[in-house]
Amino acid sequence: MSIAIEAKNISLSYDMAEGKSDLERHWIFKDLNFQIKAGEFILLTGPSGCGKSSLMNIINGVIANLKDVYIRGDVYIQGQQMTGCSVQERTAFVGSVFQNAREQIIFDKVRDEIVFPMENIGETPQKMRDNLNTLLDMTGLLPDAQTASLSGGEKQKLMTACTLAMGQKVLLLDEPLANMDRRSAKQLLTLLKQLSENENYTIVVIEHRQELVLPHADKVFSCIQSPLPNVNMELKIYENKRDYQPYVYSHIKQKENEIADLKETIFFVKDIDYCIGERFLFKHFSWEIKKGERWVIVGDNGCGKTTMLRLLYGFEKPTSGHIVSQYTKIEKRKSIGYILQNPDYQLFMPRVKDELYLHSTSPEFVEELIRLFEFEDMLDRHPLSLSEGQKRKLGVACVIANEPSILFLDEPTVGLDSESIEQVFYSLTLLKKRTREDLTTISVSHDKRAIPYLGNKILNLNKIEV
Repeated sequence: MSIAIEAKNISLSYDMAEGKSDLERHWIFKDLNFQIKAGEFILLTGPSGCGKSSLMNIINGVIANLKDVYIRGDVYIQGQQMTGCSVQERTAFVGSVFQNAREQIIFDKVRDEIVFPMENIGETPQKMRDNLNTLLDMTGLLPDAQTASLSGGEKQKLMTACTLAMGQKVLLLDEPLANMDRRSAKQLLTLLKQLSENENYTIVVIEHRQELVLPHADKVFSCIQSPLPNVNMELKIYENKRDYQPYVYSHIKQKENEIADLKETIFFVKDIDYCIGERFLFKHFSWEIKKGERWVIVGDNGCGKTTMLRLLYGFEKPTSGHIVSQYTKIEKRKSIGYILQNPDYQLFMPRVKDELYLHSTSPEFVEELIRLFEFEDMLDRHPLSLSEGQKRKLGVACVIANEPSILFLDEPTVGLDSESIEQVFYSLTLLKKRTREDLTTISVSHDKRAIPYLGNKILNLNKIEV
């Protein structure tokens, strides 16, 4: 069996200072060596911020070509040395689906987005039509759907379809299941496994939802803490995936709110309709939320989970019906902490510490959150230079620091390892202690690991068939 990906003595550091020795420089990883055979399905996992995405971006050429880093070593893809090759040259061999699908979308319509990469590689019109129909069937997307109106999970499926349209035999996918419901995630993983087994595709999936990926993976590459003092991580390769033990929660305890029914109503959704064009997301929908309740909204991609949060907050208005709240618009801004699905939309200050202290009510509480989330060594970094998992933790910490009495959490565990998820849940406990009142939480999640800890009441939304 041929070698699809080979790394020889790969080392990476974001420390660009001149004249430093190896012992003085901080390394993300140092002298990594590994091989991945053609047709293998690899699960790459490890703690948030350990360097998984950086390793993927060394393979596809984003790092070194598009970022200022200190890097050495060689990468080979399908036997071809990639050192010195541009991102464009590498795309002939490797396709990538990145964590933030929104940043990859160019066109207004789904059809145009999928066809565009095929046009770039000179596919015939008939081949493009056939591939388009196959990819639409695979994703369940509508060809004329507006890309801006897609849910986070649907955007992830769209970018996966675009990558498959290119036909590269090496596919790198960074958190592809992050915003997908379980049914969509299983469909995607089944397809990737079929490509691996039947058509000799090499698949590398970076993912924290390990319980979904493990049944399909051939091997596990686990990023573990390096014993060297100036090196962040090293790889442990499990040739037999049965030898790998997925991480589990250890310290989180769920508490049921037994007296929630006695509390006052803070949101009352009364017989609402909500349409996007001619498509109904909600029809004659009613719901009541009382103070102190902990709700989790679940359902397939595109069923309206994020839209419901936006309706409750007031970002959107129902097509008909009413949403009644005891809070005015100004009171909502003060009382509701909104953790968005994409942390980039909430981070705009030049340093991590500026974000944390921006609207905080207590410097002492911020210092406690800094210790909890282990931000001590990154306070002077630009927030957007952090990993996706670190950015998500920072977004949570910034909202918690404002001490809201109501929390909207839209996919708060995406991109987080087990320890980071525990930090998020413990921060909610700290918030509840500080506010000294019943904390109301309304969460959206596909993460089966997290749902039992996010709430004890479930709202299951279904797509409305027209």
